[in-house]
Amino acid sequence: MSIPISIKKKVSQDWLEAYPELSPYKVNKLYKVVGPFVLGIELITLPYQGKEYRPYFVGYSLWGNNEEECMLGPLFLQQIKDKKGWQFNIPFSDYDSKNAEAIECTKNKIKTSFDKIVLIKDLLQVINNLFSTSYSIIDHMSVYKTKFYFALYIGDLNLINETLKEIINVSSDWGPNIFKFRYGTREHFIEKLQNDIINRESFLNLIKLNQGSNKFKNLKISDLED
Repeated sequence: MSIPISIKKKVSQDWLEAYPELSPYKVNKLYKVVGPFVLGIELITLPYQGKEYRPYFVGYSLWGNNEEECMLGPLFLQQIKDKKGWQFNIPFSDYDSKNAEAIECTKNKIKTSFDKIVLIKDLLQVINNLFSTSYSIIDHMSVYKTKFYFALYIGDLNLINETLKEIINVSSDWGPNIFKFRYGTREHFIEKLQNDIINRESFLNLIKLNQGSNKFKNLKISDLED
């Protein structure tokens, strides 16, 4: 028997009360716009019988060609764990028993990422922390790419060049087939990054366009500050 949508909405509402900076994108997807990203919490129903859920901290890019492309897959999906370091399995039938702890653990993990004003250094730390939870070389490159486009968005030339250099150095050790599996040829990938530096204005315009599209326009926006 599936969980009534009214119960899922009540669970979602409890999270929204804890995080009033977020907005419902879908019943179980609570987001906001932070610079070039859509960040938020997803309450993912566990597949076995669908009677429990687990919270995740997620991030999507805003530099896709449209909203649909931006939402094809997250840049990152980080599981929130309890105070003992275990996975949450929160029953919809008795979610009050664990919801408070799950919300507290979420706040301890992601801290200021949903505030009205988000410091650039704090968001950069969130990105850098992804390296410690990314275990494959493909996942690591995804983090480098995320860091590069964040640097491009804020216009930090030193960080742009530093991250591009890291990408070139790290990718030089990859076999061509590994890289091509996700990104195409290494040469084309690096050329695309270099062209995006030259065409930064177009990159910024694309993000602005996506921020105002369809359901994204209903999300609250955080301001980035030094």
